[in-house]
Amino acid sequence: MDKFYVISFDSVGNVIDTKRVAVNAKSPDRALDAFWCWARLQPWYMHTWDLKIHLEEIRQIDTPMGPVKLN
Repeated sequence: MDKFYVISFDSVGNVIDTKRVAVNAKSPDRALDAFWCWARLQPWYMHTWDLKIHLEEIRQIDTPMGPVKLN
């Protein structure tokens, strides 16, 4: 069964438009593999010397109780 992971990342001194990526994977190691496959295709990848990543498993997504406004 796939799980939902959010990978946050940053590289000091580099301008990166995207800072978080959501991944569906069976395990944390497969989520990281998917992240690296995606990251290698990004134009900023060759310039990230100090890339910090944080992996978080999303265990539950609550349903909103009322109207939701997305900005």
